[in-house]
Amino acid sequence: MSEGENVDQERPPEKGRVAHPGEENGPVTGEVRIAAPEAAAAAAGFGAAETEAPSEETPPEPTEAYELPDWTEPATGQVPRILLEDPLSGEVPVTEAVRGPTWREEGSDWDNSADLSFFVEDETEVADTAIAGRVEVGEAPFSFSFEELERDAPLTGEAEIVEPEEAWAPLLAQADEEESLARERRERRRHSARRTRERRPSGKRNGRVATLTGLALAALVAACLVLGPLATMVLAAVVFTVTAGEAYAALQGAGYRPSPIVGLCAVPALIVAAYLHQAGGVLVIGAAAFVAVALFHLWRPTEESLVSMSTTLFVVLWVGGLGAFGGLLLAPAQFTHRHGVTLVLAAVLLTVAHDVGSYVVGSRFGRHRLAPLISPGKTLEGFVGGTALTLVVAGLGVAALHPLHLALALELGIVVSVLAPLGDLTESLVKRDLGLKDMGSLLPGHGGLFDRVDALLFVLPATYCLARFAHFH
Repeated sequence: MSEGENVDQERPPEKGRVAHPGEENGPVTGEVRIAAPEAAAAAAGFGAAETEAPSEETPPEPTEAYELPDWTEPATGQVPRILLEDPLSGEVPVTEAVRGPTWREEGSDWDNSADLSFFVEDETEVADTAIAGRVEVGEAPFSFSFEELERDAPLTGEAEIVEPEEAWAPLLAQADEEESLARERRERRRHSARRTRERRPSGKRNGRVATLTGLALAALVAACLVLGPLATMVLAAVVFTVTAGEAYAALQGAGYRPSPIVGLCAVPALIVAAYLHQAGGVLVIGAAAFVAVALFHLWRPTEESLVSMSTTLFVVLWVGGLGAFGGLLLAPAQFTHRHGVTLVLAAVLLTVAHDVGSYVVGSRFGRHRLAPLISPGKTLEGFVGGTALTLVVAGLGVAALHPLHLALALELGIVVSVLAPLGDLTESLVKRDLGLKDMGSLLPGHGGLFDRVDALLFVLPATYCLARFAHFH
């Protein structure tokens, strides 16, 4: 071996130069081939035992220019692979993640292989998912757990195919049955309302009969007002009880099933309680009426208990609750020296004036409908005529009643002109829904008693509030 050859073989590699694998078997050519994956692994901390520790000294600047190989050169045959093994120990931990790349340099390296079978889906799962989402799992179509699946229905490897319509069939059948029952109830109510309407006489009212009936009612009211607050309260209790009875009869004729016994006891009790114990008595009787309705339906439950309770309490609140303000107006504890009687008389006079003015003007000059969907017979001309007559009666007649004065009488006339039509339209709305022309036939030429006091039910609370705001005693 020559001296030059010994120098070349024994000379250590220069700093900053990485030896290419397999260079130990070949001559040193002065060219540098950089293995990028090995350099990246060394920088990340892998293979630290095989890499030379970096020197603390600053490497000298390279004095020669090295030409890097072009990427178009032939491949070296070294293929990187990533396995689930530690590059230092060579062991394959099951629970640990990939640590770094591993090079295959020799033939024996290809013998080490990792079990990657967990990436492949099970054949049974693939077969089950091929059923396009129509596999039935237990009895819960929306959520399930694997514990319930194993406990209730052990896996047999066989999937039961169920059409989506079969899962919803019970719910759809129940919904159809409920809709059919509701449709039958609506048809029964329409049929009952139609029969009731056919039994009632139709056509225009007899003016002479209506006038005579009105005069008889006026005489009865005047006599009770002269007798005093107690007699007037008794008359109010009787009138509003009969009114509630007409409402319950109309509801029953339309197919509803209210509890008239409870309602017919609650309505007069509310008026008497208002007269004797004022607002506190009204609250107590109202609560007792609700409890009584609930107990009645607990004793005799039906398929329409909610509708029955609602209709019963609706009449109690409408007739008894609003009519109780008449008892408050007549109560001596609220208005002394029979001033409450004067307020009730004023409310009745103004309500009758608005009703008469609306009827006379509307029947002769009415052209524009006030509420065509609710009451086609009411017109804007009738409303204007009723308001005008109400204000005239308030200024000329009511203002002369002791101890009222002109300002309070006109204010009450304006309130009556607004609320009286609302009370009348409310009853018309209910009658239209029930398919009725009148709530009853007690009063010849007027229909039912409810048809005469519907506006007064809205006027009484307004009269009481106005008197209180005006500090009228």
